[in-house]
Amino acid sequence: MVRILGNNFDVSMAEDIITDITIFGESKKMLRQTLRNKFGSQLNDETIKKLSKLRYRDWGRLSKKLLKGIDGCDKAGNGAPKTIIELMRNDSYNLMELLGDKFSFMECIEEENAKLTQGQVVNPHDIIDELALSPAVKRAVWQALRIVDEVAHIKKALPSRIFVEVARTNKSEKKKKDSRQKRLSDLYSAIKKDDVLQSGLQDKEFGALKIRFG
Repeated sequence: MVRILGNNFDVSMAEDIITDITIFGESKKMLRQTLRNKFGSQLNDETIKKLSKLRYRDWGRLSKKLLKGIDGCDKAGNGAPKTIIELMRNDSYNLMELLGDKFSFMECIEEENAKLTQGQVVNPHDIIDELALSPAVKRAVWQALRIVDEVAHIKKALPSRIFVEVARTNKSEKKKKDSRQKRLSDLYSAIKKDDVLQSGLQDKEFGALKIRFG
């Protein structure tokens, strides 16, 4: 992006361009038209042509609100508010460090979540019913929920943290297929035990089988 727009580009405009490339990137014509309509007064045709050649695919798992919409600070520092993306870019912190006890981001996130869910009664059972999961996975989740309900009932309080370990024990063990020689050998053993079948074979024929598979 710096190579095309230069060093002093408008960050907000660049974010919008990246969004448009992600959405319309499969169609260069549609992407160029969108960029002209939105940024025609700021970008020339040559710049738009270069931008339309960029490719950004899929969406990140972290929202824009989390990365640059919540201000936090270093609790032991001067208290200057910064966003998560600012600290990751300028101070080389990773996300897990920023969500730890050293910073105030987790408290801010909990406050934001509380605002979103204020007055709402969330039933986890209804949420699971709406999820597109296989019956086997849903059954495992239901079992985990029942255990949590039992723990909360015994302790008279909700647990602060829940750790679930999933072991894949429902898969049957792969059995090695018998070789052709093994199947023929088993067949020969069965013939030896079958008096009626043996009586129908001449001694010479039976002996040949014995030499070959015995």
